[in-house]
Amino acid sequence: MRGMFKRVLCIVACLAGSAVQAAPVLTDPAIGTLQAVATDPVALAGVNALAFDGFGNLYATRQQAALSDGVSWVNKSTGAALSLVSNLPGADHMVFTPGGQMLLSAEAPATFTVGSFTFATPNLYRLSLTYDASQHPTAAAATNLVTGPTRLNFPEGLVLLDGSNAYGAAGDLLVAEDRSGGRILRVTPAATTATVAELVGTAAALPRPEGMAFGDFGGAASAALYAATTSNSRIVRIDAGGGITAIGAAGVLNGPDNIVFGPDGRLYIGEDPQNGNPARLFAMSADGSFDLIAEGFTTLQGLAFDPLNGDLYIAEQSTDTIWRLSFTPPVNVPLPGSASLIAGGLAALCLRRRRI
Repeated sequence: MRGMFKRVLCIVACLAGSAVQAAPVLTDPAIGTLQAVATDPVALAGVNALAFDGFGNLYATRQQAALSDGVSWVNKSTGAALSLVSNLPGADHMVFTPGGQMLLSAEAPATFTVGSFTFATPNLYRLSLTYDASQHPTAAAATNLVTGPTRLNFPEGLVLLDGSNAYGAAGDLLVAEDRSGGRILRVTPAATTATVAELVGTAAALPRPEGMAFGDFGGAASAALYAATTSNSRIVRIDAGGGITAIGAAGVLNGPDNIVFGPDGRLYIGEDPQNGNPARLFAMSADGSFDLIAEGFTTLQGLAFDPLNGDLYIAEQSTDTIWRLSFTPPVNVPLPGSASLIAGGLAALCLRRRRI
């Protein structure tokens, strides 16, 4: 979601209210603990998407529609944040290749015009990271991932295929465009010009597809691509042939944005309401039922599971804060690039959560 627009909405909502926004809370203390682990108005300004690399490092994008947008590393132990790269306006979602490079979407239009000149907008990047002896990142260098004549309009959600399947070949990148009638695209990265193919075109009229995830609900369903369509508050399954099916009852979610499959096989969904209401965190099962996990966020954004212990990290954009949800009992998840999801201790908590 476009960071500056959301900040304006949050400020308006706060001014309209008579009380300070309370901290988010879990709907059941038995789920675990929820605490803020990092807040930084500079290195986490407009914190947006979250991702882990193969070493277990946590990364956050900064998105305020400004030249200060970029990527930061977050020390999970101390909460300190370090800017690795800037000058990436609209920096949004991240995925890591098996070789350790980061692919980044930048939520920007396909072109912009100055006077009589029209320029192509860089909106997909490849980042090469530099690490210290402790395998902590110290810097990043970004290059534009050129997509040739097929330009992307406001790309956001990313899924990297770690194996060949009906959706594409291993290493292909699935991309969602955050706009009315947004497309779902398959991008084949290359050293020079990437190739682009449509999985879902504008004729499908998807209402602002944003976050995407690929999974099989822990084996309870066939592996498929899922997307959050923000404008109509739904989760949809996208078949390899472009077929679209809404999952779960209508009227439950309010502006779903980021989604991620958890180690229990369920799909975790963060809301980004556009009406000033507090945002909530849900988990959805294969049968389409929703469990409310936490509530009271302002602008909930990135979601990422720690591959070392199964903690869920949550970005709250308007407060420049990252929260950590530590489940009881803790579970492990695969490192980025693994093809499977491991069901663990989270499954025992399913019945304790508020079913909607």
